[in-house]
Amino acid sequence: MGDDEAVLAELLRALADPVRLAVVDELGRGPRPAGELADVAGVSAPTMSKHLRTLLRAGVVTDDVHVYVDAETRRPVPIPEPIKAAVETLPRVDS
Repeated sequence: MGDDEAVLAELLRALADPVRLAVVDELGRGPRPAGELADVAGVSAPTMSKHLRTLLRAGVVTDDVHVYVDAETRRPVPIPEPIKAAVETLPRVDS
């Protein structure tokens, strides 16, 4: 397997999970704190962190870090280019 195929495989594995796919869909509406995403997805904060790390490693989202006086807030932001590239790479099925 070449590098392109390995990157595509990692991206598809990241998007194959229903929770992560829902997170990407939710982030399409704009950046949201991880806690809000966990609430929407109905999972715990640690579980959401694991899902977000997977999406980060696959290049589907990036961190948008906001530093406030009392805390740092991380808001995942979708990166549409890898998803578009993956869709364009998939073989076309003729009907």
